[in-house]
Amino acid sequence: MINEDNIHLFQAALNHTNVGLVITDPSLDSQ
Repeated sequence: MINEDNIHLFQAALNHTNVGLVITDPSLDSQ
């Protein structure tokens, strides 16, 4: 089952991953 808490945790994980990708791949900032 999916509840709001799980959605928030999932979104937080995605945001953390996106930040990590930007840090490890600076070329993303130029786009």
